[in-house]
Amino acid sequence: MEKLPLAVVNWDSWRRKDGQLLVNGRSERDAGPKDMQQVYLIRRVVALGVAILVLFACFAGIRWTVGTVSSLRQELAAKPAPAPKVQRTKPKPPPPKPKPVVAWQPSHQDDVGDGDWHEYRIAGEIVDFAVAEATSTKSVKVWDINDGLTGSNSYSPEPSNVKAFDVEIAQANAASAKYFISVHIGSNGESGVIAFYSAQDEQSRLLAERLVSAVASSTPLPNKGAEEAKLYSIEQPRNKAAYRVLLEIGGTSEDIAYLSDPNNRKLVGSALAGVVNGLEP
Repeated sequence: MEKLPLAVVNWDSWRRKDGQLLVNGRSERDAGPKDMQQVYLIRRVVALGVAILVLFACFAGIRWTVGTVSSLRQELAAKPAPAPKVQRTKPKPPPPKPKPVVAWQPSHQDDVGDGDWHEYRIAGEIVDFAVAEATSTKSVKVWDINDGLTGSNSYSPEPSNVKAFDVEIAQANAASAKYFISVHIGSNGESGVIAFYSAQDEQSRLLAERLVSAVASSTPLPNKGAEEAKLYSIEQPRNKAAYRVLLEIGGTSEDIAYLSDPNNRKLVGSALAGVVNGLEP
């Protein structure tokens, strides 16, 4: 087979004025078949080279795209997931502290002293002053003045008008009173303030002493302490309160004159309230 010579292209003047390609110094119009075969071969090689360059560029572009996507995926995977949003709610206020339930039993007697002296009114007003200031307690005034303004808790010889006492004690029990404080005005001729509690009731004795001390410290009435006594209103199981005390305030005409002043009754009520405001539920 005859070996064809390579075409020599004049790149410095590859186009003439008429736009013809020079092959071995001759234009395409004047070139022979052999010359044209060389031209076609060169064109194919050039086209193949261009195709290879295009494929290489596409391959490079694909690799770059894949690498970029992979890098982005790795970066996203390395980033910690956003923390879930926590819905903050306002803390609920603490429940209100329970208040101790105190049952106040004013005297309902009106059968001692002269016509201008009404024990149940004096005792009732002292309790009203105490309840108004005993804001740390749930106070219940148990008072029956519809069953007669008379009665006695003493067993000398027997209690009287127990119907009224039973009504008052039932009211205290219905309120689940933990503390039961009975307020009376004394008439035994001895000045001062004294409290009574049931026998062997040590916790009631301590409360009785605190109440007596508070009143004696706030008024001119002497402290006569606390004593055991069998009294109808503070007996168990009739009275279900854990602490049961009966107070007698005053006992002489001077004491009665002192308690006739509303300001002095307020002092007594404030002294009692000061004690019960410190009681545990």
